[in-house]
Amino acid sequence: ARHHFVSHFADLLSAVWSNRRRGSNSRDMHVRAAGVTRGIIEAVPEFQLYSQQDAHEALNYILNELHDELVVYVPPEYHPARRIIKLIDAEQRNVDFDGPRKDSFANRPRSGRSSKMARNSLSDSKAENIKVAEQGEDKPALRQFSEKCAQSIISDTFQSLIAQKVVCSKCGYSSRSLEEHLDLSLAMPSKHQVRELKKSLQIPESVSGQSTGSDENKSGISRFTSGVANMARSVFGMSGHSLTLEDCLRAFFSSENLEGDEQYYCEKCKSKQDATKGYSLAHLPEVMCFHLKRFNKTNYSGWGLGSQKNTTQVSYPLVGLDLRPYIYETGATIGSSRSNEAGKYPSADPSSDCAASSSTLYDLFAIVRHSGGINGGHYISNCKNPVNQEWYEFDDEYIRQLSASSVPTVSSEAYLLFYSKRESMEQRAKKMDLINKYINPSLNQIEEKGSAEVNRVYISLYWTLKWNVFSNPGAVCNLDVGCKHGALQPCKDVDSSRRVLAVSMEVWRKLCSYYGPGVMLKTADVCQICLNHKLDLEQRRKQEHEQVQNDDTKKDTVWYLISTHWVTQWRNFVQNNQPKTGRGTWLGVPPPGEVDNSVLLDKNGNPKKNLKLALHYRGINKKVWDFFISSYGGGPVIVRHSLNIYEDN
Repeated sequence: ARHHFVSHFADLLSAVWSNRRRGSNSRDMHVRAAGVTRGIIEAVPEFQLYSQQDAHEALNYILNELHDELVVYVPPEYHPARRIIKLIDAEQRNVDFDGPRKDSFANRPRSGRSSKMARNSLSDSKAENIKVAEQGEDKPALRQFSEKCAQSIISDTFQSLIAQKVVCSKCGYSSRSLEEHLDLSLAMPSKHQVRELKKSLQIPESVSGQSTGSDENKSGISRFTSGVANMARSVFGMSGHSLTLEDCLRAFFSSENLEGDEQYYCEKCKSKQDATKGYSLAHLPEVMCFHLKRFNKTNYSGWGLGSQKNTTQVSYPLVGLDLRPYIYETGATIGSSRSNEAGKYPSADPSSDCAASSSTLYDLFAIVRHSGGINGGHYISNCKNPVNQEWYEFDDEYIRQLSASSVPTVSSEAYLLFYSKRESMEQRAKKMDLINKYINPSLNQIEEKGSAEVNRVYISLYWTLKWNVFSNPGAVCNLDVGCKHGALQPCKDVDSSRRVLAVSMEVWRKLCSYYGPGVMLKTADVCQICLNHKLDLEQRRKQEHEQVQNDDTKKDTVWYLISTHWVTQWRNFVQNNQPKTGRGTWLGVPPPGEVDNSVLLDKNGNPKKNLKLALHYRGINKKVWDFFISSYGGGPVIVRHSLNIYEDN
């Protein structure tokens, strides 16, 4: 029950930021997260058992469920990374104009660098879904530039864009794609891999403090002893050699050679060829989450004797993590070899969040640590309070304050690292200029004269929240509260003062010039057209539900069989089951499409094998069937004298 989980999560946040806490004094005040925990357990059966659980999988579930519930779809021109997407799209179309066929992205290999949860990205990044311009036509080459953007506070906060470029080693043809990620899952390179990466980048060996010595030069007994020691470290949580977060990032963004079975199908050569694949960050999120891949499940049933925990010590900066070496910019390359053609991209737009005007510095604000080994362990977190800027350690019900110097920055237990983007001096100066010269005078004018006497427009309060908290709030988009008619969407029991902020036309124009134009709202009144549409939809739900309820009681001589999947969609519509609570979802559950019984039949029109009553199909009488067909259309008709779909017609 997704909406139950989201409601529990909203209640938890409300309790944290209000005075609704348990306890008689400030030291004893606390909140309970039992509702959120229960919501996760109800939705994900794997979390019901009192066994080893993965914090990264839980994080991915929480973020994706919140995003799915709070999503609003906006045109691609409001994508947070629209400028960099447009740039890469233009470059790909310039390349494709010279000869590749229109489905040149269809066989493009995926990066293979997604996190262990299948849903670590917010949208499907499969190459088959990426549209490419036909030769000579001005059509978008990238999916992100041709489809609506699924936007939520989760994607606005956590979503990064990874640019991938593949270059054919024979003809030099290059292809580009973008992948969305909520976090970056970083493999932990071996000592040999680190040495090779540093050698290619001409970085001194001593930079990351790697221990020297190679297993290749050891005797058989020494290698056996080393192997036993590594197994002991995995089982009992003992540490091995050391790495830096930079080592893991270099390995993640290093170029790959596609050879042998991994060859790339080149659209220009019309055959599989060796190629080089490179990566970079096209969009930097407000919060960057790094997942250190410590757990290796090597058996089919999950954790077992073949599973291992990588207990390598990793050091990471408390402040000032700089991601500039990995971003898309002038002269930058994707991959470990700076001379490699697989990585070169042109300059980004100066207003892009990956350009020089934006900060590429990140500061640590939370750590999730896993202590113990593969067969038994415990999670502890260290978090920085955004209000008093103090660090705390959370160990079940035990909480203690930490000094900044006590926060672990070298650990064999670090599992999830959360970094927030630092606001650049230029961005801060821009905001202060807006506040002092335009926003404060505008608000004072509206307060003194009244909003009716001021030429005003309205801005989404959600956007003002992003402007206040984020380093870059993106275009002034009001599509989360406004409708296509230029008024407010008819949300239930929400006062307009909690949805929009009135500003002068001068402030609106200045914000649009700084951050990009959006949809203008000239009124804070609810749109009557949309309200009437919503009321009509509610009346339609009631009428359809009552009619089917009355007609379904009438017995008939034959059964009309119908897809259970379609009936479930219709029932969710008329009952408005699990209505989305997110921005832009005021209409509730949409009506289903045409009746689709084709899912029950094979290409010859015969019932598919292993179909089960209730699970795959249901039986209704002729009157209900006629009502569904007259209301929605579709088919085909499947009629039986009994509820057995395999009975002769």
